[in-house]
Amino acid sequence: MTVHEHSRLLRWLLPDDKEAFTFGQHVFCRGRASLPLLAHEAAHVGQFRRYGIVGFFRRYWMHQLWNGYVRNPMEIEARERAVRILHAWKRLGYTVEDFLEGRV
Repeated sequence: MTVHEHSRLLRWLLPDDKEAFTFGQHVFCRGRASLPLLAHEAAHVGQFRRYGIVGFFRRYWMHQLWNGYVRNPMEIEARERAVRILHAWKRLGYTVEDFLEGRV
């Protein structure tokens, strides 16, 4: 997973209330990446691996249109996986810097 902090790309692609966007192995963050944000986006990276790029976007936007963001099953999965990831990282004592420098 490659993290791009302070991404200008987000200014053109997403509304101001969105903190990050994941595309394949790349996570584009509006500002500095936090551990909770990285955990959430890591779950989306896993979904990209599972479904492929076309499959991910087809599923994501179908659910987004039918259910909205909060009830989108892919977002629910990302939130639940993020909680598990955060607990594991904190238990092991990792920081954002550890993650960004490839120690996680």
